[in-house]
Amino acid sequence: NSKNVKEELAKHLSNDNNRGFDTISFSYSLSMIPKWEEALFSAKSLMSEDGRVIISDFDSYTESGDSIKDFLIRSWYAQDGVRIEAKTRKFITEQVFPEDKFTLTVARFQKKLAKVSIPHYVACCRKGTITTPQGIRRPSYNDLNKAVQEEKKAN
Repeated sequence: NSKNVKEELAKHLSNDNNRGFDTISFSYSLSMIPKWEEALFSAKSLMSEDGRVIISDFDSYTESGDSIKDFLIRSWYAQDGVRIEAKTRKFITEQVFPEDKFTLTVARFQKKLAKVSIPHYVACCRKGTITTPQGIRRPSYNDLNKAVQEEKKAN
């Protein structure tokens, strides 16, 4: 990103240019960005202290991405300049948003299109807090059971 991107965006958003953004999303775009690794690090640098990056995109059929179905879907989407690699998820969760500094939630699923299951993933990478429906900031949890237990203790 440009050296003064926060400053330029802050002018239009009435935002403190040191604050950053609460939500940054990549919706079926990361697989089409040539320098996608740089885009992720750029998004990370623009996050506020309470920020999150949400990514939804096409995925490989298998975790490792090395099955014949993975080869076929990669070949099909490559015709349109779409890159589908299993390493993308690993890069997101290990290189850009490591678990010791971020709360990560990654879901993999398949949706049918013309009777063909197409694999997708959604990743939410956030810093240590979330906003409740009442507008209160609280620590976020990977394990929702832990959140329920703490809530029961408080009551």
